[in-house]
Amino acid sequence: MGNPYVVSDFPGIQNYLCTFSNATVSELSAVKALFGEIPIRGRLPVSIPKVAQRGAGIERPAQIAQGGTQHADTRIASE
Repeated sequence: MGNPYVVSDFPGIQNYLCTFSNATVSELSAVKALFGEIPIRGRLPVSIPKVAQRGAGIERPAQIAQGGTQHADTRIASE
């Protein structure tokens, strides 16, 4: 976990996703979004110097890969 400003430490990264929460539901949603299972939409509430301005964002519909499932397994392994 961190904050959106940490991306400035990795200039080679072209894309990143911020959830602004470390709640389990946010982490699961980020994974589902990255795998195209749910839409991605949002805007940055802050400016990140040399990276993006406040209000920058994306809207992308869900895109299930061929052979993929519509819903990810949301169980979390407990230790």
